[in-house]
Amino acid sequence: MTTYWTPAELSILLHCHYAGERYEPFKAPTTQKALTRLEHEGLIEKDTLPKPAQPEDARPFNTHRTTSKGKAFVAMLCSTPIPEEQTKWADPRTGEPV
Repeated sequence: MTTYWTPAELSILLHCHYAGERYEPFKAPTTQKALTRLEHEGLIEKDTLPKPAQPEDARPFNTHRTTSKGKAFVAMLCSTPIPEEQTKWADPRTGEPV
């Protein structure tokens, strides 16, 4: 079964992977839905790292981080080539039109 991802889900996944801060629109319903799906798929998990003891050191820490499966998926995304122009745009891995 092929699973398709929305740009918002991919953006949140990449944010969880690369940023040390909470995703800015964290409380938005679409963000919560995306976080739930990414967690369900095993791509992210809740971050259990200790938070700073002093409030002045506090910042909006990331609430999730990528799992090993999520890191593998990010690596796949980062190694995806840019489509090549033929008669029409095509996926260079398969030659299939996109």
